[in-house]
Amino acid sequence: MYVITEYEKAKAIQHSEDFASILVNNEEGALYYKILANFITKSNPINEFKFDESILRNNNEMINSLSEMLKHMVIVATANDSLKYYTTGQLSRFFGVSITSINNWINEDRFIGIQRSTRNKQVRIPENTMWRSSNSELIPIKDVVEMWDKEHSNRLNLNKDDELTALKKEINFFEKKYEGSYEKTLKLKNQFTESELLDKKEWEYLLQRISK
Repeated sequence: MYVITEYEKAKAIQHSEDFASILVNNEEGALYYKILANFITKSNPINEFKFDESILRNNNEMINSLSEMLKHMVIVATANDSLKYYTTGQLSRFFGVSITSINNWINEDRFIGIQRSTRNKQVRIPENTMWRSSNSELIPIKDVVEMWDKEHSNRLNLNKDDELTALKKEINFFEKKYEGSYEKTLKLKNQFTESELLDKKEWEYLLQRISK
């Protein structure tokens, strides 16, 4: 098995549309599109991709669809068994934005190769997924998580006043996210999604720290 670096992965994703265009704009382009579509359907148990005959009548649609398939293949080819997967709730914390923003980024294809197969289905994004920033820079999710971890580990070295400010900032993030204090939101719930449960534990930890 070949080792594929993050740089190589980013380049493969970057040129997926060019490669798709070359393949589709070929005498047997539709045939190879159907072969790859069948391969993806058979090898992808969660059926993220939907195909219909109308795509075969439009080269641009074939190119767009094939480009997404190629991105998916790149991600699968570069994955490993120890990959971590993150929910939209976890990513909202790492990026410092709302879950709505994360969902918008998914819809805008800013998480390269990630598609929502059905509406309202929980999306899990692997750490080796490339995120496209506002200036089109491609950044691995794991780098974003590492930066978040580093920022939070630095809190241990803060003086008392700085630490209190940092704790308040993080608590404020959850209060905006859930539109209220912990006592009036998550504390009152009986059933939780996975992301809500993680937020609940983190929020409780922050409140314990700030009360000391």
